[in-house]
Amino acid sequence: MKKPYLILLLAIISILFSSTFVYASPTISYIIDTNALDDVMVSQMAKHGLPGVALAVIENGEVIYQKG
Repeated sequence: MKKPYLILLLAIISILFSSTFVYASPTISYIIDTNALDDVMVSQMAKHGLPGVALAVIENGEVIYQKG
């Protein structure tokens, strides 16, 4: 008796989650402000007391920014 309700609940949850994702168009390309990104990384490292961070930004399977 509980199984149909569980299946219905899982179906509703999956529909809700699948409709909330935003898919970016693969043709859109953004220019990264690397200086601003470096500043954010340094400030977050200081805020959280991290000794180091590695970051890579990948677009269409190609690394467009990397720093560590």
